[in-house]
Amino acid sequence: MSDTKLSEFIVLSDAKAGEALGWPVDSRKAVRRGLEAKRIAISLSSLNQGQLLPLHDIKSAPVRESLDALFQRYPDLLSRTEGYLPKAEAMMAIVSHRMKASITSENLSLANEVCSAVVSEVLIPRLRKFIKETLNPDGPFIPIGEDDLIAFLTGPYSQYAKAEANGLISRAGSLNEALVREAIKAAGLDDAIQTGTEGNADIQVVAKRLNPPQTLSVEVKSYGARERLVRGLHDCNAPKVGVGFFNRSSEFNSDRTSQLLATNASAIYLPEQTLSGLDSVTLARQNSHGGQFYRSLTRFGVDMKRFSEVGAKAFLPD
Repeated sequence: MSDTKLSEFIVLSDAKAGEALGWPVDSRKAVRRGLEAKRIAISLSSLNQGQLLPLHDIKSAPVRESLDALFQRYPDLLSRTEGYLPKAEAMMAIVSHRMKASITSENLSLANEVCSAVVSEVLIPRLRKFIKETLNPDGPFIPIGEDDLIAFLTGPYSQYAKAEANGLISRAGSLNEALVREAIKAAGLDDAIQTGTEGNADIQVVAKRLNPPQTLSVEVKSYGARERLVRGLHDCNAPKVGVGFFNRSSEFNSDRTSQLLATNASAIYLPEQTLSGLDSVTLARQNSHGGQFYRSLTRFGVDMKRFSEVGAKAFLPD
């Protein structure tokens, strides 16, 4: 967001500012959120060159709502702040802005890398703040003895890292699900997506044109498949597929492949680099329809589009 556009946003009425960020027209919420967003925008506009707005300690739900809406509408503003991790919807706008492209199945692996980089940019200032507040250094260097260092690492830092990790596990899941949703939307299936219910898949894609309609269960995982992917697919209704940003080809050995096939999944979508690391025998394994079991993430959108048209026949041999 250029300084010109930022100044244009600031001079809007509170109601118009809120409406510009997506709140209902002529609603009280639009006025309240618009006012809060304008306050944030004013703070950003008053920063000196190279200065960042610290947002580490934002706990207020209304303020977080306003921040998320502001970043979703103006994704480049996040680079003027530090310490705040936006919600998934805003993060998708930020990722797309940084890639200078919409998120699709063709660039899904890149989108995941960009998303991870944004998360790291947020976490590092938070860690710096924690260290400064805990160790009280006088300057950029922290003189600390071995015993004190061990006490810090096993005490305050251990608790801090555990809390951050617990928060990130759930956030990573929601971010990766959001990335997969964006890829499905990019395939023209915005109205076919629904959230899985009662533990049945993370995302569902509905083939509404069929009679009766068919619903595909999509189980999304992050970087490690382990038993979680097998367990998650077992819990899903068929037809079903697994999607993830798995980074270890060795996880998909003969035994794991047999376990995954036993879940009656139609396909597992992997990053191209991970897929290329599979041995020829594993790569040749077929689903119950006789089609390719392991598939590239780049193919995911095409397959979802095909499923919306023909249902489970999308996973027959090409």
